[in-house]
Amino acid sequence: SRKSKSPPKVPIVIQDDSLPAGPPPQIRILKRPTTNGVLSNPNSASRPAFPVKSLAQREAEYAEARKRILGSASPEEEQEKPILDRPPRLSQPEDTRQPNNVIRQPLGPDGSQGFKQRR
Repeated sequence: SRKSKSPPKVPIVIQDDSLPAGPPPQIRILKRPTTNGVLSNPNSASRPAFPVKSLAQREAEYAEARKRILGSASPEEEQEKPILDRPPRLSQPEDTRQPNNVIRQPLGPDGSQGFKQRR
């Protein structure tokens, strides 16, 4: 006698909509606090006040930081000296290259004619 497999019993939950779900949530819109009767500027509150530096001050700080990091004070010094790290590229014209005298006769993996095979 074979036992018939029936799907496992899962309890079914039926919600009763006749009962009230409770009062709806209350939503209140709050106003931002005022400072001395005047609304504050949102940009001024989020940014800390930095002193405005002149162009000369910014360039001096940049040169100092560049010297500290890279070891040179200005980018002009770097551009004047050529890059000597790379060896010069060895390139020969096509006509001066020596042939390597390799004769290629490709064969297939099973000893067949490979690419020369006619179909």
